[in-house]
Amino acid sequence: MNKRYLLLVFSVFFSLNLEASENIFLIGKGRVGKLKLGSSIDSLYGVFEKDGPLTLSDKYLEASFTPIVQVHAKDKELVMDVNVVIEGGKFAVGPIEIFSPKFFTAKNVRVGTSYEELTKLHTQIELEHFHGSVFATLKDEKLSFTLDFPVEKWPAEMNFKNSIPGSTKIKSVVITR
Repeated sequence: MNKRYLLLVFSVFFSLNLEASENIFLIGKGRVGKLKLGSSIDSLYGVFEKDGPLTLSDKYLEASFTPIVQVHAKDKELVMDVNVVIEGGKFAVGPIEIFSPKFFTAKNVRVGTSYEELTKLHTQIELEHFHGSVFATLKDEKLSFTLDFPVEKWPAEMNFKNSIPGSTKIKSVVITR
């Protein structure tokens, strides 16, 4: 009887774990759903094309061509930007910036989560500004959260964490390497 109980517990555990890993909205280290950083750019078509149109565009960062594929929902709302990089002579999935609150981390952090809630869930946050935006970065998880905080309000003193209002919302999630 104990063996049957143990077998039941293991089967439930592995089935729950499998379901979580297959969730297309789950943001993890180096991935969102089934889409992994470094995979062929063609893998986007298998994962997202049925949801809405994919558009090749250019972010034009630092006055240079910066190709991205924009993923849209069926209602044409921009869901995410997928940077296109060249790895081994082939086009691959680079950093991903997510704009939709449908996507979430294992701790349920998503677009629209407040900075206060983020700091309660994660204690090892580094704040930085880049390209006119303020980011709360989790180095270990390779995730950055773009905060809806004007860079002009970036404090002159060095006590950054206490200078950002807790009500400040996350406006995008960036998955990096």
